[in-house]
Amino acid sequence: MSESKTKTRLLKYLIFFSDNCLFNLIILVFIAIDGFILFVDNCFALEQRRFHSQSYGYSFVIPNNWIELSDDAIQELSRRLLSIETVPKIIETGFQRSNSEYPRVIVLVLKYSSFGMNRRITKSELKEIMNSLADDTMQYTSFDFDNGRCVQIVEFDVPGLGKIKSERVSNFGGYAMVQLLFTDLNSDWYNSQADRDLIKKSFKFEPGFECSFLREDILSKKKGGVRDLIVEFAVYGIIALSLFLLTFISRTVKSKKNG
Repeated sequence: MSESKTKTRLLKYLIFFSDNCLFNLIILVFIAIDGFILFVDNCFALEQRRFHSQSYGYSFVIPNNWIELSDDAIQELSRRLLSIETVPKIIETGFQRSNSEYPRVIVLVLKYSSFGMNRRITKSELKEIMNSLADDTMQYTSFDFDNGRCVQIVEFDVPGLGKIKSERVSNFGGYAMVQLLFTDLNSDWYNSQADRDLIKKSFKFEPGFECSFLREDILSKKKGGVRDLIVEFAVYGIIALSLFLLTFISRTVKSKKNG
């Protein structure tokens, strides 16, 4: 087939695709369905990798290629922790990238009953406990009272390994504080940022374990978020329908004129 004939056939296809409204609509529907299926598959895959704590009512997504630490490793870490921590904390679990000691995350739990509070904490108590986390040795500290979270970062030297960077993310629930303690080689810190972000952003307390006052704020935000999402879909739907109708009308008028 000559080059001119090939170009002519391609041009005919392009004209058909641009003029055939029904064909374009079908293609758009198939693209939307395929995108929705992909979205559902991704959500299901994330939930399959979610770690759930039955004892303290929290969960988070485990990154790909991360494995849970062995019981022996947890016991050794607990022994080290007891020697340096003044407030009793429990190491419930930990994860690290497979075939490598770093990056790693250790999950520590501090029950408010250690402070004599055998109930849900109040907003003032949350601020009091959060302020007690202030540490001059930390190179970075950020308090987020609205979401009940504190982030602290520090660097230190380890013989034989060099500089190690650590990020401690304290999440405040109704009955306990759950700390995510991330550690990685300083040289690889930014390479593992996506995995850390996945764990931090996916962390949540299950219903009944969150702070009651934070739960009310979250629910109000979710209601607004769903409402905004519905409005956004409605606007885009109206725009898409309007464009389709305009295209259909213009094609109809053009065909009548040609007829």
